[in-house]
Amino acid sequence: MTKKSSTFLILLLIWSVISWYWYVCKIKHHCDEIKTTTETTTVAETTTPQVQTTGFFVQDGNYTVEDEENISFLQSDARPRIPSAINSKLRDLINYLQTSRKQIHLEGLYSADETYTGKFENLGIARAEGLKGRLITLGLNPAWITTSGKLDNSLKFNENSVVLGAINYTLNALNITENDEYNKEDRLRAVEANLRAKPLMLYFDTGEASLAFDPETENYVGELNYYLLHKENSKVNITGHTDNVGNKDANYQLGLDRAKFVQNYFLSLGINAAQTNVSSKGPDQPIADNATEEGRAKNRRVEIAIQ
Repeated sequence: MTKKSSTFLILLLIWSVISWYWYVCKIKHHCDEIKTTTETTTVAETTTPQVQTTGFFVQDGNYTVEDEENISFLQSDARPRIPSAINSKLRDLINYLQTSRKQIHLEGLYSADETYTGKFENLGIARAEGLKGRLITLGLNPAWITTSGKLDNSLKFNENSVVLGAINYTLNALNITENDEYNKEDRLRAVEANLRAKPLMLYFDTGEASLAFDPETENYVGELNYYLLHKENSKVNITGHTDNVGNKDANYQLGLDRAKFVQNYFLSLGINAAQTNVSSKGPDQPIADNATEEGRAKNRRVEIAIQ
């Protein structure tokens, strides 16, 4: 091949590359589309929210109880949100504790970004006490449960302000003797005396038939469930009340709706429906002056008392 031919081929190749670039990038604008797609993908990958997906897990030697779901808490909230599947796992755990005579310690976690104004020392303890109430409700002796709280700034909340877990579990040898434990009759007498001395009052906002339950209420339901399980022919009365604002017939219905809401909460924690009596007194039995907002707030209530 002559020198003149080689030069011609090189020039032809260069012209072909320039022509391809001009057609693809300048006329069809495909280069811009490729670049835009790459940049969009990169941005999407870096802004995907991180969601905690830790499941329920408790281990003690060769014993393990676990589930893909888990107990969760809303940010700055002490009330455990417990899926039905976890209730079953908690029953399994209680059976193991009772069989192996182990005590469980619940360590509730909280972060510095959360707020808490309740009666416990910190939000972590409040969360542990909330789960303690559920274990009591499911049949575990309160003497077999200890609680504490711990600041943990590694807690991760998802885009719905929910954290999964937030409870550490430790199983230890039971540190009380048979003589120190309540026997069934002693505990039943103590529980019944406490329930009769302190009937539970739950208060509702104006026109509302639902409310949020706190750990103290769940602890009460645990004691109530124990009483109903072990006291022959026992029942609990759940009575709804209202203030005197509005139509009287509508208030009777509102009182009944409030009582049924509480009943359904009790049933979700394992109380037998046949042992619950639901009724409404509407505005007929005020415990405070309906002429003031403070008095009306006290009258919008559900009373829970054993027969």
